[in-house]
Amino acid sequence: MIHRRRFFVAPLALAAPAAFAQDKKPARIVVLSRSPVPELGDFRDQMRALGWVEGRTLIVEEPYAGDSTARLHELAVEVAHGAPDVIVAGHSEAAQAARAATATIPIVFTTSDPVRDGLVASFARPGRNLTGLSQGDFELSAKRVEVIRDAFPALGSVAILHTSSASSTRQFEASRRAATALRIEGVGVEIDSEAALAPAIEAALRGGAQGIVVNTSPLFRTLGATIAVMAARFRVPAIYENAATVEAGGLMSYGPDWRRIYLRMAVLVDRILKGAKPGDIPVERWDRFELVINLRTAAALGLTISPALVALADRVIE
Repeated sequence: MIHRRRFFVAPLALAAPAAFAQDKKPARIVVLSRSPVPELGDFRDQMRALGWVEGRTLIVEEPYAGDSTARLHELAVEVAHGAPDVIVAGHSEAAQAARAATATIPIVFTTSDPVRDGLVASFARPGRNLTGLSQGDFELSAKRVEVIRDAFPALGSVAILHTSSASSTRQFEASRRAATALRIEGVGVEIDSEAALAPAIEAALRGGAQGIVVNTSPLFRTLGATIAVMAARFRVPAIYENAATVEAGGLMSYGPDWRRIYLRMAVLVDRILKGAKPGDIPVERWDRFELVINLRTAAALGLTISPALVALADRVIE
């Protein structure tokens, strides 16, 4: 049984937004990312709930850059040349690439620390052409290590999955510091493509890693089921960044509800399409995080999670 919290979706508007009535060209949004964004369906649903009709008043495009950072920046330039109404940046690297490509097209991002990354002047007054949400990945990276250690006190080493991006590397460093403080060996596993995922995880587990910590990345959200299969094959615990993987059979997760984040991003995009300037919209600090535990998976793996930790979970699948 899955215990869920309900979340708000705006009621369906009966008329198309006035700024893009039927006699005008549809608003065009381009979602910029390395890999497919799993929550894009939620984003589309929220735009529809806000009154936008794809194909009539709205067009959503989803080009993906793949594994190459150079290609991501090239794609951002191509997108900017096409002059969409809004660019949605699906991760920190995409936000940086979009910022470098245009100083005029509105950009709505989700990222770790937009001030530290130089994307905005401040949270309250971002300025320029950017706004969005910050979900504090560095603190969450450390917290995941703490949670998996609380669940399995005998854990001696963990494979910490990250990509080569600057943001992901900082997440890894935060995870490794947390592991060191808890006297756990934190083994960095850098993965930048789907093809590299299974071999890299297998090498780490065969090398002695006793668990897996998955940090924030659209790549890992997309490939969460594959990581869960690897964890099950080696019968080791894993903690993920998003609840969707746990709902699909992963063991546990700690982080934001990414579906809610993309619902909120749609609200920001809607405001911009209706005339708001992104630089005047404060960047929102996401502060709603949840611990989700799948007791069915724990039983299948022969793992026992402390009842005290289960009692603290926001959702339990049993």
